[in-house]
Amino acid sequence: MLKSGKKLKRRYEKKMKKACKTLIMFFALTCGLFLYTGTAKAATTLVPTQMVNGSENVAARKYTLAVPVRGTSSVYPIQISTPGELFIRINSSNIANTVKVALWKDANRNYPAASTWNSNFTAEPGEVKTDSMPVSTAGTYYLEVKYDWYGEAAGTINVSPYMVSSADRTMAANTWSAFAPEYNSRKTYARVNVTGNGYIGIAQQNSGAKNVTVALCNGSKNEIVSRSLSANKTYYYPVKKGTYYLRTEGTYDDITKIRYSLRGDFTATQGRMTTVSIMDSSTFDVRFKAEKTGLLNLRQYNSTSFFVTLLNSKKSPLSNSDFNWGRTTSFAVQKGKTYYFRINASNGNDDRTFSYSISGAKTAKNTSKKKATKLKKGKKKSFVIVPGDKKWHYFKFKLPKRKIPKIYVTSIGSGKYECQILKVKGTLTGTMDSNVRTTKYTTFLKMKKGTHYFRIRATKKSSAKITIKWK
Repeated sequence: MLKSGKKLKRRYEKKMKKACKTLIMFFALTCGLFLYTGTAKAATTLVPTQMVNGSENVAARKYTLAVPVRGTSSVYPIQISTPGELFIRINSSNIANTVKVALWKDANRNYPAASTWNSNFTAEPGEVKTDSMPVSTAGTYYLEVKYDWYGEAAGTINVSPYMVSSADRTMAANTWSAFAPEYNSRKTYARVNVTGNGYIGIAQQNSGAKNVTVALCNGSKNEIVSRSLSANKTYYYPVKKGTYYLRTEGTYDDITKIRYSLRGDFTATQGRMTTVSIMDSSTFDVRFKAEKTGLLNLRQYNSTSFFVTLLNSKKSPLSNSDFNWGRTTSFAVQKGKTYYFRINASNGNDDRTFSYSISGAKTAKNTSKKKATKLKKGKKKSFVIVPGDKKWHYFKFKLPKRKIPKIYVTSIGSGKYECQILKVKGTLTGTMDSNVRTTKYTTFLKMKKGTHYFRIRATKKSSAKITIKWK
């Protein structure tokens, strides 16, 4: 009886185990049917890359996510550490039909992360696409992946999420910083601290080498200048010490990286070409030290227009603003003194490439009738009137008989000059523009035999090389 009872007990236990297995299989099938008709909640938690300094590779943090068959969704928790704009980059080469991605506040997909229209987007088969979704608070959100319309076969997509913070970040000089694509409706600003008066150089780069519109804004985020910048090229704009912001519209489906640099004055030396890319109608100063006294010729090479002004070492104007377009602009300078070219782009943001050279010439000390320089008939006398020289310069000539004198004055430089033939009673005065031209000065009536005087002086903000010949 005892053995018989043990056998019955073992049979009973076997039957119970079999019944339990049957119940478990039934439960598993039921759950599988439920998952097929509902939502598969994946355990993988997505963590976006934080775009801060632009050195990150957006596609480096890649997740392979399942796209289930039609009628089902895969939902993945995604951890957002800071409010801002969440960008989702998708490589959908392994799907059969259009896939839809949506961001929700809850796992049951009852509440979209933002308004419905900007909390989801679609990607076609084989498409590499980036789109953005705003998130207003930090926390856990839920990314849903499913076929948009039809899709009998399951597939996978590669997803690279990254965040651009909504908080203004401070950029570091000479460091590439990432900005969002152009369809980001929330304008992205980056703070720039300028430590002293000078120039800010702005450059952008993107994988497509496209032009990107970058704006320089003041401390109140009001736009100062906004220009379309070529890729990997530095454009300069004059700034004073203070806080500024950079803003970019970016490029479609691509990350734009911005870099800025700060510098003082540009410098140039005789015979060396200087190239500056300038933003819009900005103005920049180029410092140089005159190697000798004479006529300075500023030549530009790339047929772009600009206005040029000669400044002293304190950046006070020594000339008027002269227009230059494919020609040479000239000024007189004095050896050892520091000057500046002030270049103003009249239009466009093309490169300005130029160089200067100085042809030697002496200044004249003939500042009175007693010190007058003697002119010989048919012979030339040349000298330079340097900036700031406001004195009359005297020349004397001797008429062998009663006649009408003819004095020819050639000026190469900038500004205007007063010229006078002195008579015993009164003077005959004329005004001459300095534009590489020769002007004849004479009298209406014959002058007596003997020594007579001619004098010339520069008006304000004028300098030039002067050549005088008497006939």
